[in-house]
Amino acid sequence: MKRVRHDIILFFLCLCTFFVNNGYLNTDIMESRNIVTAREMVYEGNWLIPTMNGAIRLQKPPLPTWLAAVVEIISPDNIAAQRRMAATAASFLVIMLYLIALELTSDRKYALLVTLLVCTSYNIVLMGRTATWDIYCHSFMTGGIFFLIKALRSESRSKLFFIISGLFIGLSFMSKGPVSLFALLIPFLIAYFITYKNKLKGKWPGIISLIIVALIMGGWWYIYIYFENPGELLKTVGNESQNWTSYNTRPWYYYYGFPLETGIWAILCLTTLFAGYWKKRVTKPKEYTFALLWMVLIVITLSIIPEKKTRYLLPMLIPAALAMGHIFRHWAENIPGKVGFNKWIYYLNTIPLCIIPFTIPVLIFIFLFKDGALYQCNITTPFFVVVTIVSISIGLFMAVNSFIKPNPARFIYSVAVLFSFIMLYLMPSISGIINNPDFNGLDKTLKNPELLNVPFYHDSTKELRIEQVYDAHRIIKPIDFKDSAAVFDALPCVILTHGMADTLLPINITEKLELKYIGQFDGNRRRKETRFYKDTYIWDVTFLKHK
Repeated sequence: MKRVRHDIILFFLCLCTFFVNNGYLNTDIMESRNIVTAREMVYEGNWLIPTMNGAIRLQKPPLPTWLAAVVEIISPDNIAAQRRMAATAASFLVIMLYLIALELTSDRKYALLVTLLVCTSYNIVLMGRTATWDIYCHSFMTGGIFFLIKALRSESRSKLFFIISGLFIGLSFMSKGPVSLFALLIPFLIAYFITYKNKLKGKWPGIISLIIVALIMGGWWYIYIYFENPGELLKTVGNESQNWTSYNTRPWYYYYGFPLETGIWAILCLTTLFAGYWKKRVTKPKEYTFALLWMVLIVITLSIIPEKKTRYLLPMLIPAALAMGHIFRHWAENIPGKVGFNKWIYYLNTIPLCIIPFTIPVLIFIFLFKDGALYQCNITTPFFVVVTIVSISIGLFMAVNSFIKPNPARFIYSVAVLFSFIMLYLMPSISGIINNPDFNGLDKTLKNPELLNVPFYHDSTKELRIEQVYDAHRIIKPIDFKDSAAVFDALPCVILTHGMADTLLPINITEKLELKYIGQFDGNRRRKETRFYKDTYIWDVTFLKHK
């Protein structure tokens, strides 16, 4: 394929994967934290010392939140616009990965296969459609790694590529601290120098420039905070360091299921681990070995840290796509031949995926379309017919290129088309299954003119989820209902309680107040029948003022 066609394919692939219909799902806790902090930057002026619900928040560097704040200025209260910023970062990651694959192999077909694989990997799709920090730090670090590879492989002694690499590494640090440095860059350096054994003669001035630029770009904000509020910074650093060893801890083998993070490519990711078999068969064994070693080192590095979450495996998908791309490139050149062990491995990886498009109309019919369906999403008969025809057509095309007339390149293109079809036409229905149809968030209070410019408080003995602060569009401070002086100083105010306020406030306080019940607000994002539905998201809202 010509390069321009690759550009067009990447454009539409990123458009469908990350941008289209990205406003349907409700915000999650990570998005709420980022956007609440961004709002307080815009409306409270806390740009350099970020706050979240009025409290200083230094746990995360502010670059992604600054970007969210810019979006808030341009398009207030627009979750789709916020997610488009993250989608842009994800698209940048895809482009950088394409360029890394091309730089290492000079093979455009392989580079395209790699990007098709990464754009259809579960965790990349999820993070690219979510307005959180993770996608930014790893996207910038991927850019830093690409320019570092360019610098190391260049025969020129120019510092330009090193400086650009340092710039992106610094931006990564400003997105989520040392997370990507530890999880992506260090494993890359180890894998790269073990595999390629690059000599650094003449490169040291550039390396020093990289380090200086990265330290300035990634460290200036921390220096500013240290001089402005050293106590809070040291406290935050101490808490974050302690969390790595005491919060959400898991055993060292917790990431044993890391191939599952690729989603539909889990079997393929597992297949890449058989290095002894593939090194003798892939076109570029050294590049395959490098990608595999990089992937394994990321998993090992993340396993060392006691604090573990599956979303932390996001950087693993970058070298995983490189490694899986070598397998698909090998198949593209060799599968049309006679049936053998290699072809059976191809069948094992592709035939299960052929089932997916055939199940889509069945699942839609059972859960969304038939009379008495569990979820009501207002799907029309013409829409269901079209979805059925398209899904079956894609399924037949996949089946032909999987085991009837095997063609790996066409097969992976059809998977990308299937993903694009789901994002374009089925996301509204998927959101209808996931979202709580009875959602009644605190954003409804914004429509009550009586509550404008009135401070909000919540029962200090109960947990307030940040999602409620996001919904309310205002700071909600804790208050002790037994402290009459604090209550009277807050008047007039709105209080959030689990239960009726007149039964929770002491009598000596209620007898001096006028209480007006506003209503009950259910901020649960998920449906009642799921384990995610919790009473902590349900608040009774009451307006208090002097009699």
